[in-house]
Amino acid sequence: AAEYWQKAAALLPEGEKKNKAYYLNAAGEDLYHISRYSEASSLFEQSLAISREIGNREGEGESLGNIAGIHYAWDKYDKALPLLEQSLAISREIGNRKGEGESLNNIGMIYDAQGKYDKALPLLEQSLAICREIGEREGEGIILNNIGMIYDAQGKYAKALPLLEQSLAIFREIGNRDREVTLLNIIAWIHQARDEYDKALSLYKQSLAISQEIDNRQQEVEISWTIGRIYKLQGDLTKAEQYIARLVQLAEEIGHPLLEVWRKDLEKLRAEIKEQ
Repeated sequence: AAEYWQKAAALLPEGEKKNKAYYLNAAGEDLYHISRYSEASSLFEQSLAISREIGNREGEGESLGNIAGIHYAWDKYDKALPLLEQSLAISREIGNRKGEGESLNNIGMIYDAQGKYDKALPLLEQSLAICREIGEREGEGIILNNIGMIYDAQGKYAKALPLLEQSLAIFREIGNRDREVTLLNIIAWIHQARDEYDKALSLYKQSLAISQEIDNRQQEVEISWTIGRIYKLQGDLTKAEQYIARLVQLAEEIGHPLLEVWRKDLEKLRAEIKEQ
């Protein structure tokens, strides 16, 4: 997709600078999603230069945010933060509420990554309020998840759970199955951390079923391992064996680097079952 966006940008006539900036930015976003950050950064910089040349403030703000995202991916928070603050200022200047909400969320996530939760939470709350105001359901789901994860990191599970459950409900409503799996796993992990194994198992099994439905084998492997471990902790070695055996089969199919480790675990588990 990135290749075709760049070809389209090259074919545009000289006067189509706004579209050229848009196409270059789109190409950069596609490369960003496959972690080709250096190439993406170059395209974002080109898009930014064109937007500034023609006075396209919205395009300028978007490119600044995208360049900040590259620095965030590289853990260069000191470089990402001023770019996001510039992007936020532009969004507020032109009345771009969606862009404002995204910038607030992204700044909040930088503070989150730095462990500065007291700075992160107010920004995320502002972003959440904007998403609700403009009816941005997916963005609302993401921010509820982000706030919930901060409380989770602080061990404040009673505050984290309702937020994560709201996020889960939104992603179910809009049909985002990947996010649904992620949220189910996070909520299950919290119940697991609280030794609420029956609740955790129920959620992990829902997540496993969706992973099988959407053919996400990597996710299926990880969840099967977790379920197997919980059953082993509970002393139900027979059920644990079923999930670990399935895990090994999947790991063989996808060439997982931990295959040999899991094979040994399976052999050990089967030996324990024989001794019972």
